[in-house]
Amino acid sequence: MPLAPLFDKTIITGDIIDYLTWGAVEYIQRYIYDRHPETLLVAGGHDVSWECQGKVRDTSSLESRQEILQTVWKQDLYYHSEVLADKVMLVLLNNGEHRYYSHQTERLRADIRKARQEERVVIIFQHEPLCTRNEWETAVVPLRVSQNGNPAPRNYHNGRAFIGNTENTDGESMDMYRLITENADVVRAVFCGHTHNEGYTEISGWDMTGDVPQKRMIPQYILDAAAYDRGHMQMITIR
Repeated sequence: MPLAPLFDKTIITGDIIDYLTWGAVEYIQRYIYDRHPETLLVAGGHDVSWECQGKVRDTSSLESRQEILQTVWKQDLYYHSEVLADKVMLVLLNNGEHRYYSHQTERLRADIRKARQEERVVIIFQHEPLCTRNEWETAVVPLRVSQNGNPAPRNYHNGRAFIGNTENTDGESMDMYRLITENADVVRAVFCGHTHNEGYTEISGWDMTGDVPQKRMIPQYILDAAAYDRGHMQMITIR
């Protein structure tokens, strides 16, 4: 992370380690926090997985694995928000296991209310992308395929692989999905990872502040994994 000191904030959108071990937890401390303690991390699926290409089934609970990861995480593993440069509220959400939690929804609702009152925008960072509910995004091709990526088109419209799918998204997660998409006047972008490719979609959102709801797209940027192609980063400039 030699470029981190050049920017106001560095955020990693998950899959920071290949799979969870105590050695990997030490790796996070030594190579990220010890060098750049202000870095913000989002948990991905790999980060809380004991089992990776192995033959011994993992019988531990997700909660127990998240507790281990929290021992090294400097911010709350499930939810973190902060204001950057008095302009924008950064919100980090843990959805790396294809779900949200009700306590995350409560905190995001409060932060959206606060951001609207203070005339700030919200940018969300999480691991898994959201369904866009745009019919023209049923076969989205990656903008760039990493060395370990899958170039196959993906269904972001209502694909079962993404949160917001009408068939397999649980109730708590759907509440969060609606909260994000129905506050598009404040939530201005979503940054995520998960697919190990670069991509761009637009989530179909709504500005509900007026008498009549107004359609407003929320840009969704899918980021490549930092480990591939000898390193990968995306610079964000907020004006």
